[in-house]
Amino acid sequence: YIAGRRDILHALLYLGCILAWLRYRDGGRRAWAIAVVPLYYLALQAKEMAITLPVTLLLLEAALARLEAQREETDGGWTWPFRAYLRPLRRHPWLFGALFALGIAFFLYRGVAQPLTHHPGFWGGSRLANTATAFGTLPGYARLVLWPGELMVDYSADAYPIQAGFGAAL
Repeated sequence: YIAGRRDILHALLYLGCILAWLRYRDGGRRAWAIAVVPLYYLALQAKEMAITLPVTLLLLEAALARLEAQREETDGGWTWPFRAYLRPLRRHPWLFGALFALGIAFFLYRGVAQPLTHHPGFWGGSRLANTATAFGTLPGYARLVLWPGELMVDYSADAYPIQAGFGAAL
């Protein structure tokens, strides 16, 4: 149906980013890594949920690095699990820096500077309530990235209620 095209476009671009990253990881051609950034931008424009892509790539990279270490048996026993997440940040700082910067800029523009929908004015009646609500959704989305057990088709206004201040998000 026509209203769901943004979901399909988002999924196509999001998976395109992951595929481009895997192609870069396997072949090493920089063009694949560079393709991740514009695909990520387009995915963000299709649907805001694409903001989770940098974290998804970090989790994917950590899992693949762990599998490779187990396959080669070079792990040497138990290591601090967080180290696997830092390795891709050290190996590709320009790519992950660009992805995180683009995500933060998009969040600040869409969540703070621009009203979230065509709703006139700010959600909750003030810029503070609008910003607090936008920041309050981040823990919920982070939880969905780590444990997507409660995914919904439609995150309406009731899914994330309007927050009066930053203390309510905690």
